[in-house]
Amino acid sequence: MKKLIGGVLLVGVLCGATTGYAEDRQQAQFWDDAHKVAELAGRGFTHQFKHEASRNALIFGGIGTAGTAFADNKLSDVFEDVEFFDNNIAEVVGDQVTVAMGFVPLVAYGLSYHLEDEKLRSYSLETLGALSLAYSEVVLLSQLPTHERPRFDGTEESGFFNSALRGKYSWPSGHMVAPTMITLKTWDYYGWKAAMVPATIGAVSTASRLGGGWHYASDMVAAVALSVSAHWATRDLLEEKEVHLGVQPLEKGLLVRADWSF
Repeated sequence: MKKLIGGVLLVGVLCGATTGYAEDRQQAQFWDDAHKVAELAGRGFTHQFKHEASRNALIFGGIGTAGTAFADNKLSDVFEDVEFFDNNIAEVVGDQVTVAMGFVPLVAYGLSYHLEDEKLRSYSLETLGALSLAYSEVVLLSQLPTHERPRFDGTEESGFFNSALRGKYSWPSGHMVAPTMITLKTWDYYGWKAAMVPATIGAVSTASRLGGGWHYASDMVAAVALSVSAHWATRDLLEEKEVHLGVQPLEKGLLVRADWSF
């Protein structure tokens, strides 16, 4: 609980730093960007079933989830026997670090204004939209009565998000969404070398969640498939963007900006 509270406070400080400084430009742009993120997530949902790569990710993800489910218990036993994946370091990476990764786009959004970096801003908006879509799908699917956690006996302490959003069922894994999505979006925008950092965290998280008895392998496969599908759906939508130039009066001069609608 102390770790969770500390993590929430840290995220609060970071988020506050990203949104509290620019009264003129950032306040004028913030709600417009929030609308774009929401629209991207909404359109991305229907686009998942129209875009070939997104649709294939769902199809093959479903096949992979079903196939992996037959070996869930065996794979869990294999990872539980590896002591490294059940120690404190692996637990922190697999739990707190992966949860914190979901806030990376918010921090990137704030930095994009400090650095006046439109590429970083585009990255943050696209990633936020894709994460919103994938997390929403995970929350909805986790309400289905599938299977309980491997070590669940009714006595485990559950964090706020699990208690409020999913309860005792572990399919699909919410922890795998952020590492997968950030790996894919980072690769798109900044290349494969930069993507190796979130990819490594995602690999350790997978092993940690399996070794700690929090998830089955089929939970992880389903979450990765949903994330890949959401990535392709939202990526394709941004390719349809239209660029607009705008002029906004400020107290001391004019603000000329270029943005897009999708």
